Amino acid sequence: MQKLLIIAGPTATGKTALAIGLARKYNGEIISADSRQVYKGMDIGTGKDLSKGSVYQTFEVMQIQDPGTDMGYYLIKRIPVWLIDIVKPDYHFHLSLYRRLALKAIDDISSRGKLPIVVGGTGLYIKSLLISMPEADILPDQKLRQQLEDKNAIELSEILKKKDPEKWQSMNQSDRKNPRRLIRAIEIAGRKYKEVFQPSQFDFLFVYLTAPKYYLMENIAERVKARIAAGVFEETEKLLKKGYDFNLPSFSASPYRQFKEYFESGKLPEMKTKAVGRWLKAEVDYAARQLVWFNKMAKELADKGRVITVDITKNFQSGLEQAIDKWYTERHAEEN
Repeated sequence: MQKLLIIAGPTATGKTALAIGLARKYNGEIISADSRQVYKGMDIGTGKDLSKGSVYQTFEVMQIQDPGTDMGYYLIKRIPVWLIDIVKPDYHFHLSLYRRLALKAIDDISSRGKLPIVVGGTGLYIKSLLISMPEADILPDQKLRQQLEDKNAIELSEILKKKDPEKWQSMNQSDRKNPRRLIRAIEIAGRKYKEVFQPSQFDFLFVYLTAPKYYLMENIAERVKARIAAGVFEETEKLLKKGYDFNLPSFSASPYRQFKEYFESGKLPEMKTKAVGRWLKAEVDYAARQLVWFNKMAKELADKGRVITVDITKNFQSGLEQAIDKWYTERHAEEN
């Protein structure tokens, strides 16, 4: 049975830094589970933390039959990190494609005797690897999307209420205001499926990094400052000059969507200040939603004995590594 280590949690909890250290110790490679980092050229805003001069290594064996994707990895501190920079910003990336690519990467890494380590904060991506989710295999309906793309959230909500009222009732307020999420819900509306835990697919260990909200807010504020200094506004302007625009799904991600009014105003200084404020609030709100998601997911998996919850404000490194050592050693005992 394939081993799979998962490092999950909200933004600003140090997931990647921890994963790199663990990858070095356990001979592993990292698979990103971040819906914002799949887009090429959106580096600073999404926090890819690539060093200057980083070269994308294309891996021909890993390519799939999709002309819009580019499968490869970056070396970050000499550790391969997969599923970053997969598509251009105008590509409609989706859950089904992520799952296909991630499973392919997991198989390849395992086949080379290495430990696959999934790292990220996009809960649905991680969940799709552990839970049977038939909706993940329902491909986007481009014809339907074209018919719906000009409708607002209220109009889309009315359509979904008629097609699948139960689905609409189950959506949170954020998703009900998100046209992209509503369109996806309409695509799969009426199709009956059940999420089923699959304990036999992977022998996984789920490490959930968490922290008090005040701590996350402080870290997020520091990250926002650092990314402004690194040139996130200049990065956005460069993307716009290439012909990409704020109507693309990739631009619905923070911080790019918060910059729309600033650039449309002709880059007025006061609008930049407002954009930064909106960005900071959006990141804090996103972290809060991630906490809710991963708290629920950790509880769902807890009775399987596969979850370690870590408060990063505490001294956790030694205890965590002991738990991982025990789980990792079990593999070698089974193999021998």
